[in-house]
Amino acid sequence: MSKNALIRIILWSIVLVLLIGILVVGLGASRIFDRGFRGDSDAPSVSSDWSNGEATSSCEYAAEDIRNLNIEWVSGEIILQPDDTADTIRVMESGSSDSKYQMVCRRSGSTLTVQFCKDSIDFPSFGISLGAELNKDLTILVPSDWICEELEIDTAAADLQIRDMTIREVDFDGASGTCEFVNCTVDNLNMDTASGDVRFQGTLRTLDFDAASASFIAEFQNTPDRLDMDGMS
Repeated sequence: MSKNALIRIILWSIVLVLLIGILVVGLGASRIFDRGFRGDSDAPSVSSDWSNGEATSSCEYAAEDIRNLNIEWVSGEIILQPDDTADTIRVMESGSSDSKYQMVCRRSGSTLTVQFCKDSIDFPSFGISLGAELNKDLTILVPSDWICEELEIDTAAADLQIRDMTIREVDFDGASGTCEFVNCTVDNLNMDTASGDVRFQGTLRTLDFDAASASFIAEFQNTPDRLDMDGMS
């Protein structure tokens, strides 16, 4: 390997680390870890069960009242899928070991926002460590005929799995964690990720994919109108 090639590899590696660090800190500071709810019109209580030492929390909404989903999650697993027996939208979390990190659900108009917890989460430095108390799983079940107009997801290190859903527009911002769409119909898919791989299976009209170090693997059931992809490594 030539000296110039080695220098280029080192420089690109430094740039990649800086970009990931900026994304994580920026995402945490402005969108997930220090954001509260303001002006929300509907805030039902979240029921919780702590009998086994971990929280199992849930809340429920009438499906006809919700058209958009806004999810802000730190780490763990996010699952969004239909339930043939459901006639409501049910939001459930599991795995938290600290009650202060209980999720919060709010409805404002036709938008349902699900936040990892109420209070801000402070990280002292770039050496972010997502401990057990910050690793929770989120499951959202919707009626089989429910259509999501807009799905917005902000996450730091959560894996996302969406199955059998029809969604008009998806906006995803994340640092790491895989994203999987299985048998989905999506009109517009906009994804910004640092190092989270994406797998898509279904029907897609347009794609905007920006990544620092991630792959996009697709099995399309149609010919998309437009694919726009930018990556660094």
